[in-house]
Amino acid sequence: MEWGPLPGSFGWVFPKGDVCTAGVVAARGEPAALRAYKDDFLERHGLRGPRPLHDTGHLTRCRHPGSPLARGRVLVAGDAAALVDHWSREGISYALRSGDLAGHAAARLVTAADEAEAHTTAVRYGQQVDDVLGVEMRASGTLMGLFTRNPGLVHTALTRLPPAWRRLDAYIAGRTSVAGIMTTPFARTATALATRLPRRPA
Repeated sequence: MEWGPLPGSFGWVFPKGDVCTAGVVAARGEPAALRAYKDDFLERHGLRGPRPLHDTGHLTRCRHPGSPLARGRVLVAGDAAALVDHWSREGISYALRSGDLAGHAAARLVTAADEAEAHTTAVRYGQQVDDVLGVEMRASGTLMGLFTRNPGLVHTALTRLPPAWRRLDAYIAGRTSVAGIMTTPFARTATALATRLPRRPA
């Protein structure tokens, strides 16, 4: 992984057996600059030669707190609900977890006796998503804000402080979550200190 030159940007190369995935991500608004960053990133890592099995890109949106997750007897989950990690833009785990909740809620909606019961079921679904995934998204939003405000500080912490790197490694390996990282005493102290510093470039 590396921090990129655009706001909120980074690049990654993840080996997966006999293939690897590589790509870049950045905040919305500079598509030409993002493509240039991707080309440069692939070139620097010797990945411009092989023909890619897949070469895709898409716009991700992160849910705003309080955005509706249901209307009548229609529920949204995953990407349709903008359930995406603010920092990493990862969305598969959010889609699986919200899809499970939506499936159970949909089963209750089908048998709802009236609109009042259907409304209660839809409201409960939204609360479950917030209870399960909202905590993750709020923690990720805090980390993204910290990263955008002071990327150099975040980079230094992750590369020079072993506890910070071990937490990132655990996150990448799926052994912890962003909320698990941001609720540690170390992260809370670092966040409190960083928010008092002036905004700095990468």
